Amino acid sequence: MERSELGKRIAAACAFRGISMGTLADRIDVTRNTLSRIVTGDTADPASSIIVKIAKELRVSTDYLHGLTDDMHSQQRQSNSRQYGEREMAET
Repeated sequence: MERSELGKRIAAACAFRGISMGTLADRIDVTRNTLSRIVTGDTADPASSIIVKIAKELRVSTDYLHGLTDDMHSQQRQSNSRQYGEREMAET
């Protein structure tokens, strides 16, 4: 089956992280069938809570998964920036 754009991005992030779709499904506590339906586009509008779980597990942003950015690593940079900003504010 053809993958949706969301599915292609999930697959790319899984490949980058070296985990299978089955492992991802287990880690985010959804059935493999549910994840497969999201990846193929059979589930047209997956629950935002599942998308957030996928993004957190794969350490990518939801913006990346939805195709709003091509930067797979923007979540990590944002997290690092927030930590730096919090540290900087605590020091003042």
